[in-house]
Amino acid sequence: MKRSILLFLFIISSMALIVSTSRHLMKSITQYRFYTKSILRSDKYYYGDLFGMCYLSGFKIEPKLNSFDLWRKKEEKIRFINLWVAGDSYLGYDFVKNDSIFYGVKRYHYLKLNSLDIDTVSFVKDEKNILLIETVERYLRIFRDTNYVLDKLLISPKSNQSEKKTIKDVQNESTLGFVAIKIRHVIGGFFRLIKQTLYNPLINQNLEFNLFDYRIFTPIKEAKANFNYKFFKRISGEVAVSPDKKYLLDKTTVDASSGNSSFIPICEEEINSIIYSLNRVYEYYRLKGFDKVYFAIIPNPVTILYPQIGRYNELIPRIQNHHNLKMPIINIYDIFSQTKKQIYLNSDTHWNMDGFDMWLNEFNLKLLNNM
Repeated sequence: MKRSILLFLFIISSMALIVSTSRHLMKSITQYRFYTKSILRSDKYYYGDLFGMCYLSGFKIEPKLNSFDLWRKKEEKIRFINLWVAGDSYLGYDFVKNDSIFYGVKRYHYLKLNSLDIDTVSFVKDEKNILLIETVERYLRIFRDTNYVLDKLLISPKSNQSEKKTIKDVQNESTLGFVAIKIRHVIGGFFRLIKQTLYNPLINQNLEFNLFDYRIFTPIKEAKANFNYKFFKRISGEVAVSPDKKYLLDKTTVDASSGNSSFIPICEEEINSIIYSLNRVYEYYRLKGFDKVYFAIIPNPVTILYPQIGRYNELIPRIQNHHNLKMPIINIYDIFSQTKKQIYLNSDTHWNMDGFDMWLNEFNLKLLNNM
């Protein structure tokens, strides 16, 4: 009997180790467990990603289904825009359920920049192609690196119908340059696959997810988190509680020593570096054939809700209003700063549907001007 139990534990542990090491298997499993209603469901993101870090029950909100259909009009029969979005989870599939919410858009292509994914653009003749580059404020400083976008969103050589010569500062326009980039990514991907097979840096997190992250354990985690917060004022994970106790906040956006913070001082030299990089990206994709290229910055929740926590570094307005910036902006910062609506989720780093709705209407006005 004892041997059978040990053998069973050994098999379960081995299976958990194999699955937790594989990026492909983890991706498949997590997609199922985040959305299932069965006992296997994980509550890590179900009630908000910040709740899943700290499990404070006072911030546990029930998820709401997205049941609206904005800008979808019966008379809107002309749809000839191919919309390419290179962004983060603010425009991920949790919010953008289908392309019909975008005015005049026939096809919606989404690439998550902060992932290992790579996409290749192939333009369709006689159709308008628009690129939207989007980032939440806490990731904005990454755009000092021009290749952050250029290495992820490639252009098929067959799509380049322009006779203009490329600028010297951007990637090589030739087929050889395109092939070189693809080969580099294939080789890099091969070595990443070997590394991930032998060792996954997220192995501890994945093991915890596969062994203990089930909804039946949520009440226990809540009880522990509530006890530590009530008696010791301690919160697990990279989470902070807002001054009025209404919101959970990403601690890295609050801490003035963090590079993601809304309150870390940023010198003018860095601002100029970001502008220079954004201009290179803009010129590159315009020369490659995109009809329009837009840039959208989504403010950190703390920037809009609690700017009094520290001294705001004015990162968004300094970028959006810079006299040298060439890329057109989808400006939601000014609108969010003036609204009385609740636009962010209480226990999550993302906006709610009202916030997304406000941004979407601003972007649709831009698309409408392209019809």
